[in-house]
Amino acid sequence: MNDRHAIVREAFGDGATIEAGARLPGGASRETWALDVATPGGGRHELILRLDSPAPRRRPGRAWPRRRG
Repeated sequence: MNDRHAIVREAFGDGATIEAGARLPGGASRETWALDVATPGGGRHELILRLDSPAPRRRPGRAWPRRRG
């Protein structure tokens, strides 16, 4: 799961929202986000969220192309 909004809702409940978010620099293989999250009960959380980079999509039944060289 790489959708930060879905991750926040899963962790804090369906009414949780991202009030502010900024992607942090660095990391070639991951995305890092600073998030301000608000929960339905009035709670506020400042979080750092690390996500794996999305993998390239493959079509079923097809092999990855090979590099020649």
